[in-house]
Order: sequence, then structure tokens, then C-alpha cells
Amino acid sequence: MAGGHASASPKGTLTYSWTGNVGPLDPHRYSPNQMFAQAMVYEPLVRYREGGAIEPWLATAWTVSPDGRTYDFTLREGVVFSDGSPFDAAAVKANFDAVLADRARHDWLELIAQIREVSVLDGRACRSVVRSGGVHGDRG
Repeated sequence: MAGGHASASPKGTLTYSWTGNVGPLDPHRYSPNQMFAQAMVYEPLVRYREGGAIEPWLATAWTVSPDGRTYDFTLREGVVFSDGSPFDAAAVKANFDAVLADRARHDWLELIAQIREVSVLDGRACRSVVRSGGVHGDRG
């Protein structure tokens, strides 16, 4: 019986796909396995860079109180939703309020368990107050 051997170095690229229902894209009604699809549609206030550092995204800047419990975000100007409505602090608060109103669905996300409240400071600024300090130490 003749034996074969695998090449020591890969040749070419293997691309594959599989079918799967990603489910509803409503960010308030997701399942954890749907988050990859939602990440292609919705954008966060901040996001992780390669290496784990946090960078601004829809929030251009943020400050953290000395006790680590209050986060004030300044929001990017000129952003609109696909229907043309403005992205502003009221929209941020409405989205957080929808998630916080259904904590049982989202309790697997520790961050959601930590958020006490989100408030509007002005049209381009919002505040998040968390239950304990140090949710994330990187201030951007």
C-alpha cells in the first residue's frame, strides 16, 4: 500500500460557507449566535482594536469619573440612521433603555448587569452610570 504525505506548506486558500438563519436583526431581540450578523449592521459607541485597546467609534470621546462609575460619551456629529433620522443622545438612551427593560434576556452580558442608568446630557452627549467602578479602565 503506497502512502501519501501532506505538503509541509499550504497551497492556495480554502473558502467555505454554510447556510444558517441568523434570526431577527433587532438588536434588542438577538440570540448570542446572531451577534456576528448584527455587527455587520449596527455600530457601537466604542470598539476594540487589535490587541484589545478601545477606540472611539460612534462616540468620539469619553471620560470616566474618578470612582469609575460614570461614563460621559461625546457622540459623533452628522451620523444618521438608514431612515434618515439623526443619531443623537436620545437615540443612544432609547436603545440602552430597550435593553435594560429586558434585563433577563441580556443578563449573560455582564456589562448589561452593571449598567444602572443612561441619561441624555445634551444632543451630542450621554451618560452611563454603572453599579461598580472599573467596568473598563481604558479611557480612549
